[in-house]
Amino acid sequence: MTDLFELRLGIYAAASAAHELADKAGSLLDERSRSASVVRTWVISLIPGDQPAEPGSEEELSVAELYEELPEQWRQEHPGADPADRRVTELRIGVYGDGVRALLDELCNLACPDREHHGACPVPWSSNYTVPFDDHYRAYLETHYGHLRRVHGM
Repeated sequence: MTDLFELRLGIYAAASAAHELADKAGSLLDERSRSASVVRTWVISLIPGDQPAEPGSEEELSVAELYEELPEQWRQEHPGADPADRRVTELRIGVYGDGVRALLDELCNLACPDREHHGACPVPWSSNYTVPFDDHYRAYLETHYGHLRRVHGM
């Protein structure tokens, strides 16, 4: 069913890697918009770790707190190494379309093309999505992404 949803991909990476991943995600979404009409309209935001994990929620959890395991995964794989400019960042992708799970799987493949590899990923990541399954989440999606629906006059 065509609706609003939000894909979330948390990463622990340098800003350049976060921007590169966002560019790849944009290319994927453009392709999906043209080929299968699964994605009608979309918007990508790079959210820094100090921002709220769920804007408008009563919970005060930050993006960095939501993905607190990612820096630890990197440290375990690189003991004693300097993380340099790596930071927790979230790619937040608002979409008006359908096929949320398949699309999230494709986005995760951008973060880790070989999910069967041994050891930790070079860029630790975690994913999730928000669908309008209750009034709270419908209101959240409408507030942040309702403009995507209006692009199509829906």
